[in-house]
Amino acid sequence: MRSLTLEEAVVGAALPDLHFDITSTAVIAGALANRDYSQLHHDVSYAREEAGHPNIFMNTQLQAAFFERYLYDWAGSKCRLARMRFRMKRPVYAGSHIVIKGVVTGVLRDDQECGWVELALSLGCSDKVASECEVRCALPVDADDNPWNREESNWSP
Repeated sequence: MRSLTLEEAVVGAALPDLHFDITSTAVIAGALANRDYSQLHHDVSYAREEAGHPNIFMNTQLQAAFFERYLYDWAGSKCRLARMRFRMKRPVYAGSHIVIKGVVTGVLRDDQECGWVELALSLGCSDKVASECEVRCALPVDADDNPWNREESNWSP
């Protein structure tokens, strides 16, 4: 598998969009995978009749997983996620078509010669942003580097 290096990341560069249809199965499986048994994520009748939503919707962890998938699809297997923060602005309902977009907002090397990339990501559906995400990840500085091999003393996310 190809892995992006630090020199290939350019501030202002847009990442390729990821399009995905959110099925009821994906919403339910995502919630069950992380033991989120809230009825909002698996019971359509409850979501509609009790909570007033049009359908079941993605939970926090499933959205985080989609942001991670997007990151690793772009950067490859040597990319090492350091931190991720995101804000959910509106629910993403089963039956939605989502588009994840991203842009490189920062590229730097630290004192330990670790290469860092900062990204601004968004997850949208129905032409509205549902969640915004800020990511910091380590990329190899060259073909011989692997951020996953860094010991704690050389890892300062």
